Formats: sequence, structure tokens, C-alpha cells
Amino acid sequence: MSKLSLEEHRKVKVIYCQKHSVHIGVKDNMKRHMVVILICCILFMSCTQMDTHMVASSTNVVVVATVQPTATPVPQLSFDDFLSEALLYYAAGNYEEAILSFVMALEIEPKNFDALFGLGKSYGNTYQTAKAIETLEAALQVRTDSAEAAVALGYAYLNSGDPVKAGALARPLWEGVVPNLEAGVVLLLSLAAEERIEDILDLLSDEDLAAYIQDEANDADLYAGQRNAVGMREGRGVCLYNRGYIYIGDYKADVRSGQGTWMRVGADWVFMGAWADDAPNGYGEYYLDRTPPIERQEGTTYAIHVEEKANYVEGLVHGTIHVSWLMDSGKTHIWDYAVTNGVAGDGIVAYCEECGADLSVGGMHGVMPWTE
Repeated sequence: MSKLSLEEHRKVKVIYCQKHSVHIGVKDNMKRHMVVILICCILFMSCTQMDTHMVASSTNVVVVATVQPTATPVPQLSFDDFLSEALLYYAAGNYEEAILSFVMALEIEPKNFDALFGLGKSYGNTYQTAKAIETLEAALQVRTDSAEAAVALGYAYLNSGDPVKAGALARPLWEGVVPNLEAGVVLLLSLAAEERIEDILDLLSDEDLAAYIQDEANDADLYAGQRNAVGMREGRGVCLYNRGYIYIGDYKADVRSGQGTWMRVGADWVFMGAWADDAPNGYGEYYLDRTPPIERQEGTTYAIHVEEKANYVEGLVHGTIHVSWLMDSGKTHIWDYAVTNGVAGDGIVAYCEECGADLSVGGMHGVMPWTE
């Protein structure tokens, strides 16, 4: 059978397995029948053969026209035809048409893994989460050792609001002899959805996973969470952003809005606070943990835990900031000083209320990447 174009395939799906036949019978007065015969001849002369005979009587003339159409052959598409078509649609991002073709393929081979897997991912890409879960579960039953099906199903569980199931699928793949990095991302998102910050930081201590996430997030945002009726991020969600930033929190109309946690792969800080218009806006708290240098200067102490509490406008501190440093000596320093649009001034800005230690600052006060 010759290869058909996608549009030809689509037309065949509409008329698949249908048969066409035409039969015309006419019995009336001469004038009316002659007009009808003329029209029929014009319409069908290219594809029909007509046998016509006339029977005359004293009262009327009966004209009988028998039309025997030459049937146009309908291509009978195979499983491979439908699957190939579906994969082409999927690769082009036309998931609705891909779904139709995958379904037609599964009508022929109901338990084919490739068709089930592709259909499940297509449902996921069109935010039909319940159907995605059902189909990907079926695919995983067909091929129980498929890591790619498990990862796709993990994302579907995340989008349905079930991070526990997602983590249960991903963890064995991540903890295998050769860690599956994609499963590591699903595990990370599941931990984030449960807001297990310490476990997230522990997972991100793996250099291979951290590097993989930064590379993947440079291509496109990876989101798992609630959406509204038109597919926009709305409600609670987790997202990996460009350059390895991670957000855990509320969305509205596809942007960060509400309460959220912000961190970065490979960094040692976390911001928790209010968001609006896709940036920190309102009260927030910033935490930083440090490891003292191996080679220490004699008589010098180092801050191992820093806390900053302030109001933020478009990611920058604006107003009074409260700062505390826990030193590796066990001593705590506390300062309060004014910041305007992220700028506190040069040199010493405050003195510790308890011990009189001075604080000198530089650069912008706020949350990365807004301070860059």
C-alpha cells in the first residue's frame, strides 16, 4: 500500500470501513423523469454505469434508471500506520490528533506498550490527568520494567495531587545500582510537594542530580501541581525554573502568587514568604547555612546560620530588616537597619544590641535572581 499523508490518514479515519452504494428509482411523468435522468447522468457519468430502459403504455411512460456506482476503494490502515501517524502528531505537539490516532491503533492492538505509553503522555500534555494515570498504569502493566513509563506516571500522580504515589514510583529507580536521573527529578518534586525541605536539600547534595536538574531546567520549566480550567497554573504547585531555581507554593493565573518557598539547586539558602505578580512581595524570611572554611584565621569566628526577616517589593528588601547571625563560637549577633529598594548604604549600617559588634554590608538586599 502506498504511503498516505497525515491529512489523508485523517480523512480515512472518518470513513474507516464504511461502504457506499447508490440506487435510484424513478416513476413519474415524462418531463419530470427526463430532467432527473439528465441530472443523474451529469453527476455519475464519471464513476457509474447506467442501464436504462423505457416501458410505454397508453397512459404513461415509466423510466427506470438503475445506477451501479463504481466504489472508491477505502485504504485499510494497519496498526503500524496509525501508530506512525500518532507519533508524528505527538512530535509536532499536536496532542489532540495524536490521541485520536493512538486510540485507533489500540483498537487493533489493545495491549501494545508503545501505543499505551504514547496515549498516556498525550493525555498528560492535554491536562487530562485521570485518563493519563489510567493509561500509563495499563502501559506499566504491559511492561513492568519500563523506567520511562514509571517516570511519566510519577508526573501524572504529581499533577493529580498525590506526591506519595509519585515518590513511591520514583525512589526505587533513583536508588538503583545506576540512579535514574529523571526519577530523581520526580522524587525531588514529590518531596517538594510535601514541603520536606530538609529531605530536598539532602537529595540535592547529589552532584550528578544537581547538575542534571540545572541542565534540564534551562530548557523549560518543569511544573507539577494544580491548574485551572484553561490549563494555567492555579493553586498549589511545584516548579523547577531556569538555572535550577525551585518554587514550592501558590499560583494564580499562571504566576507565583500567595505563600511560597524559593531555593536554588546547589545553593545553601532558602526564602519563605509572600509572593505576588511572580516575585517576592510582602513579608518574607531568608535563611542561609554556611560551613566554616577549613583554614581558619586565628581569633576569627564565622557565621554558620543567618536569618533575615523583612518586607519585600519585587524581590528586594524595602523597610527595616532584622538580621541574626549564629556564629560557630555559639554566640549570636542581632542587627536591625533600614533598607530602601534593596540598598542599605555603604560601610557600617548597624551595631549589635547585645555585644556592640558592627555590621558592614554591600550589594543588594533581596532574593536571587532579583538582586542580580
